[in-house]
Amino acid sequence: MRVSAYPLIDVDEAALLVLEHTPVLGTERVQLADAIGRVLAEDLVASGPLPAFPSSAVDGYAVRAADAGKALRVLGESSAGRPFDGTVTAGTAARILTGGVVPDGADCVVMVEHVRVSGEEVTVPPSLGRWRAHDAETLTTLHWVAAEALARFGYAAECEPE
Repeated sequence: MRVSAYPLIDVDEAALLVLEHTPVLGTERVQLADAIGRVLAEDLVASGPLPAFPSSAVDGYAVRAADAGKALRVLGESSAGRPFDGTVTAGTAARILTGGVVPDGADCVVMVEHVRVSGEEVTVPPSLGRWRAHDAETLTTLHWVAAEALARFGYAAECEPE
């Protein structure tokens, strides 16, 4: 067995040594165009949600959670840049693509992988309530940290069957 000629130290001790001998750089304000390749000195927080509307993070169907387990009539489609101009009401749904505006009346987006499509109807899973939200007020029902983060930035959380 070969022995190192250099003394070995613990990883935590090595990290501490590196930090002790690394100078801390000062901060300066620069124009955005001059910031390429630099690191932010503090968090940059958006002044509002981006996008400024609830949008879908997945392809699927915008529905009302109250319609769980039902066959719903598909009224139209919402895609990025082309929102559905109707309202999702009882017994209806709207096809939605990633980035599409969640239509009025919908409180849930069911991923396309979790529905059954038959002609102009879509059947959604029987349990949707625990995954529904697209605003911060209803986030307490969500169990995924990712869904909470999406909702806080105006995205509808995906509805998943239990």
